[in-house]
Amino acid sequence: METVCDNCASGLEEETVVCVHCGSAVNTGDVLGSKPAQEPGPQENFAPTSAPPPAPAEPKLMFAAGDDLAGIGGWLILVAVGLVIGPFFRLHGMIIDAGYLFGNRYQAAMTARPGVQAIIFYELVTNSFFFAFLLLLNFLFYRRRHSFPTFMIINLGAQLLTQLIDHLWAMQFSHSAQWTQVLQSLVTAVVWIPYMLNSLRVEQTFVN
Repeated sequence: METVCDNCASGLEEETVVCVHCGSAVNTGDVLGSKPAQEPGPQENFAPTSAPPPAPAEPKLMFAAGDDLAGIGGWLILVAVGLVIGPFFRLHGMIIDAGYLFGNRYQAAMTARPGVQAIIFYELVTNSFFFAFLLLLNFLFYRRRHSFPTFMIINLGAQLLTQLIDHLWAMQFSHSAQWTQVLQSLVTAVVWIPYMLNSLRVEQTFVN
C-alpha cells in the first residue's frame, strides 16, 4: 500500500524508509487516506438500568374520609343500614307467612275465606325472593361492585310493584286495607332511584 512523506506529502512506495523527493525519513505507519485506528479505551462497567418499581397502590378505604367521595359515607350510610336490617325484616315476614300457611291455628280461618291462602303464599314467595336478593345486594355493596346501583334500582322497583299487587289483591277481601306500605315503597323508590343514578359518591365508590 502506498505511503506518504510526512515532510513533503509525496507518494512513496511501500516499505520506503527515506523520501526520494526530499530525503526525509518516512514514518511507515502513515497510510494514504487513512487515520490510525483509535485503540479502544478501557471498558466501563455499567450496571444495567431498569425502571424503578411502581409505587404500591393505595388501599381503597371502605368508608370515606374527609372530603373523599370514594367510600361509604354521606347518604350511603343509610343505604348500608337498610341493607343490613332488610334481610331480618324479610326473614320475619317469611316466618309469619309460614305460620299462617302451615300452622293449625289459622287453617279454619283461611278455609272460611277462600283466596286468603293464595295471598299469604304470594307474600311468602316474595319475601323469600327479596331475602335472597338483599343478601346479593349486601355482597355487591361491600365489594363495591360496579353493578350495585343497577341491582339496587331493580330491587326498589320490584318492591314497589310487588307491594302494589299485594295491596290490590288484599282489597278484594278488605276494602279498608291501608295504603301505608305502598306509599312507603313509593317514597323509597322516588328518593333512592335518582340518587343511585346521579350521585357522584355512588359513581366514585362502586368501581370494581
